[in-house]
Amino acid sequence: MNRIEEILKDFLPELGSAAQPYLNHATRVFFLAKKLDSDNSLNDEKLAIACAFHDLGIWMENTWNYLEPSEKLCSEHLDAIGKSAWTDEILMMIEQHHKLLPYHGTFETSVELFRKADLVDFSGGLIRFGISKKEYSQLTRQFPLLGFHGILFQSFKHHLKKKPWKPFPMVKL
Repeated sequence: MNRIEEILKDFLPELGSAAQPYLNHATRVFFLAKKLDSDNSLNDEKLAIACAFHDLGIWMENTWNYLEPSEKLCSEHLDAIGKSAWTDEILMMIEQHHKLLPYHGTFETSVELFRKADLVDFSGGLIRFGISKKEYSQLTRQFPLLGFHGILFQSFKHHLKKKPWKPFPMVKL
């Protein structure tokens, strides 16, 4: 069991059929961030926590406006494990992970590496920030997509029926 799976174990039943696809996505994002981290500046435990919680609110709150619910779940987890001092950095990683333009500000290095890693995986490797096609392909063989993008699309369609005027509430410039 990897660290992300340990963190998510209590949520896996609620994730239902999305459990393994989400776990694989979170794990791919972890390894992509580590690959992008040429200075080896990321803390593995902080990164694993951010990866585990970053999209979790989609399923736990059944919403496409999921950043705040994901951050709340993460904050509760950090309090429970005695790592409240990490809250600001990890929540900033989650809050900014759909930012379209580069992030500049507090915790810039970890936030940017996380943002880029998630974008590589969300784009299915079309956007790579220097990660080779071969490296991404190897990662998806090790941690298969398992329909993750289709699961997201179904959630997105459900959201559009309720709030067509705000299709991407989690995206920031």
